[in-house]
Amino acid sequence: MYQKMNKDKVSSFGRASFFVFAAIGIVLHVIPYIYNRSLWIDEAMLASSILTRNFGELISYPLDWGQSAPVGYLYTVKLLTEIVGHEEYVLRMWSLFSFFCCVFLFYFVIRYVFSAKHPEIFTLSFIFLPFFMRYSNELKPYMSDNMFVLLSLLLFGLWQKGNLKFSVLVVSYSVIIWFSFASIFFIASGMIIAVIEILFGIRTPSSTALRAKKLCGCIVVALSFAVNYRLWLSVSSTHAGGADFFALTRFIFLPSSLEEIITMLKMMKQILAPLASADKTFAVTVSVLAIAGLVACLRDKETLPVSAAAAGSVLLMCVASSMGFYPIITRLVMFVSVELLALSAKGFDILERRGNRPALSLLIFTLLIVPFLKTVNDARPSKVYMQGTEVADNVSYLRDNAAQTDMIYVSGHGTPVFLYENGYKLWLPLHGRTWGEQGVPFVKDNYIFGQTTMVFDYKKSYSYEGHLNMKAIDEDVSLIVRYPSVYIFSSHSDKGIPAIIGKLQSYGTVTEVVSQHDNPLYHFIRRPQNGDNS
Repeated sequence: MYQKMNKDKVSSFGRASFFVFAAIGIVLHVIPYIYNRSLWIDEAMLASSILTRNFGELISYPLDWGQSAPVGYLYTVKLLTEIVGHEEYVLRMWSLFSFFCCVFLFYFVIRYVFSAKHPEIFTLSFIFLPFFMRYSNELKPYMSDNMFVLLSLLLFGLWQKGNLKFSVLVVSYSVIIWFSFASIFFIASGMIIAVIEILFGIRTPSSTALRAKKLCGCIVVALSFAVNYRLWLSVSSTHAGGADFFALTRFIFLPSSLEEIITMLKMMKQILAPLASADKTFAVTVSVLAIAGLVACLRDKETLPVSAAAAGSVLLMCVASSMGFYPIITRLVMFVSVELLALSAKGFDILERRGNRPALSLLIFTLLIVPFLKTVNDARPSKVYMQGTEVADNVSYLRDNAAQTDMIYVSGHGTPVFLYENGYKLWLPLHGRTWGEQGVPFVKDNYIFGQTTMVFDYKKSYSYEGHLNMKAIDEDVSLIVRYPSVYIFSSHSDKGIPAIIGKLQSYGTVTEVVSQHDNPLYHFIRRPQNGDNS
């Protein structure tokens, strides 16, 4: 009796500790949300379509600036902006909510689908991963992707255990497909396994009518994907910018050269980046545990189907990538790291059975303390505010100090952010335009909209190196110097700005009037010329 009571006390203490640390981890994710940093270029590009179009126009033609997002995500964020407002808080609300849901879904997947003994440890690891801090606070669908992949995995596991009707699974999958690109791979893998089980009579009544009914359910899911692909996915993916770069990041099944082998290694780095954001040791530890956990699940009849579906989702992703439909880029393959972390909980059970206490203690330290310390560090203001993208003070200064006669030059990289900050009150030919179709500089009222001055050389995979487009820089400078007073607004660490400032100094004085988080605002005063009022 005494031993039982003592064990219950220890168990209660463990649960209490879990909730305390989980709450701390969630607060660390809320802190960047409270800071409410400026939208950076990719967020502002996506906001352009969400805020300037109605619900029908959102899918009538490709998104502005070559952006891509699922229909369900676009409509959800659009609905929030219609109800609550257009502030950064609202635009990022769905991503933060998705993270909260991911925490619960991840716990349930580990505990009820993979039947791991220590879901608390790995749920805390998930919460503490610093990589998710960024995407839980960003106007992008990637955190939402993880939520729907975990939901798809949980639903499939519940169906396999007999706790969910197949009709509910079919309806859920048919809807989820519209909310997440990444979930499509797991859903497709799950439906393939379902078809195999139906055809071979595994866990399915021998009745021909019931089998046919379930096969029709699988067809419904396939039709939902086909309609989504025809209506939006094919258009969205082909229109997205960086096609040359995407071609270089397609998965290579059989490398035939040293260069392709190096590319495959870079792909592994992309896939494991969310785990490595805590520490390389953490990434290696989770990967090894995940492999052990996958083997254990595949040998267990109860977890075999769902673990096979998880492995199949990665395989299907690689197939789609090899065909040029899905580039292996960290933000697009985040769900793989989530699946690895979930499977690693099963691998941990294997080590625990061997009873090496010192090794387990070190392992728990690596799984909990290492990512926690990194996340605490990343919650600091200097980390939350992305260098070169914070424009709040710059915009405020212009509103308070720019005279009606002053011109404002907006760099190519700064245009999406500037338009958002000013409520898209300025007309620009955005609809259907890709990032590469920025066009020549032009003047609108007292604004000079410049060109993109940085040209990326997509010759090597995962290489973001490039060179300055001096022709564009010279054209922008020639337009700026026509006016006696011009403010130079930029964002996203525009590498062309220093070159522009250097050239402007030959025509007058350039003063840095604001510099918040390495994102300066300059004021150009042209030297008096014949015809100037001065």
